[in-house]
Amino acid sequence: MPPLTRVMILYCGQGMTTMVEVYDDGVVKQTADYLALIDCGGSSDGVDNAVDYVAQKILAAHGTTLDLCVISHQDGDHHSFLNKVSDKIAWHGITAKCDAMVIGGIGWSAANRKSVQKFFKTMGMNVGDAEFNAPKRSDYKNANQRSELKFIDAYGETYVRVLISGLPVTGSHDMKTNGSSAMVVVENASYSVFLPGDATHQTMDAATDIIDAKRNLIPHTVGIEIPHHGALRTSVENYYAGGKVDRFNWDRINAFAGAISADHVVASAGLNNKFHHPLDEVISVFWPWLVQISNHDYRAYVFEKGGKKSTTPQGWNNFPTTHAASSTIQSYDSKDGTYWYGNVVLRLTAPGVLAPEEMVQFIPLGQLTVDGGADGMGAVEDEIVFAPAPPESPASAT
Repeated sequence: MPPLTRVMILYCGQGMTTMVEVYDDGVVKQTADYLALIDCGGSSDGVDNAVDYVAQKILAAHGTTLDLCVISHQDGDHHSFLNKVSDKIAWHGITAKCDAMVIGGIGWSAANRKSVQKFFKTMGMNVGDAEFNAPKRSDYKNANQRSELKFIDAYGETYVRVLISGLPVTGSHDMKTNGSSAMVVVENASYSVFLPGDATHQTMDAATDIIDAKRNLIPHTVGIEIPHHGALRTSVENYYAGGKVDRFNWDRINAFAGAISADHVVASAGLNNKFHHPLDEVISVFWPWLVQISNHDYRAYVFEKGGKKSTTPQGWNNFPTTHAASSTIQSYDSKDGTYWYGNVVLRLTAPGVLAPEEMVQFIPLGQLTVDGGADGMGAVEDEIVFAPAPPESPASAT
């Protein structure tokens, strides 16, 4: 079997926590041959799943080592679980380590720096090595061929690169913070996955320029984690509360989606969250390039109020589809308060091994990995036990 790279977008409530795992023999098991953590934060309803999963993978790793940790920017829902992970590992009486850490974004507050530095220390890193508010960076911009591409870490044919980070953005504090997010690209020799953090329309505009100029250097895009959880305000150029969708300027995100042309789009968001993430209007921007997969649901918020006969009125809706749009919240039944939520995995391997529709998989929480090759890459040698559902009711997580 050729090597398999899994980009695990973990259910973490309202936040982003993503693990990149490489298996040299193409077989998913407890011990990955390489581990990278891209953001690690969320809300209380997702803490058990995300923290348990990340800690278990690090504990099972060779040398109890996390090879790389990247934090896209300073918002707490992207790093608030770091210390919970180190506490979980310490509870087992085991000392873990992290080999490298990259911090994106600008405007880091003292409190947020302290939180991340605590994780550095417990993972055996020199806190003085942390570079906050680093200058604008791109591993692609000055390269003319793939051999000239820079990277923040590499293992075999898997590379973790920064497309853009530290972009100076004008506007309100949150626009500046989000717009400076590190946009990470995970590649193998043939495919890529984009992890853009809380990128705004300014970030996407700058990123599009790089992608268009270096299109031949970026492998085919299997998937993208939708920027800023699918937020509307940061996706359009002229958002104003109470406005109408058809009056916003969508040019930048449309150009970005077209430049990437991803097969799959995934939203990481909490159940019926107060921010109304993801917006279905934002997801629909990526729709023209999505491949067909098996029938499934994703849950999203509709900003524009529909007509009386509309099947998707303003507010939260379950969207049945065969297009490769997914969310960590798959569906919700208001009658009995039950909802399907879980992890979404994007899989990169050699061409011809997996069909496009097989490169994405929704893994419901509370279940074991399926016997007999749930990843289409052969039998799972060691089953991974996912954390149980949070104890609070779905209603309390809205």
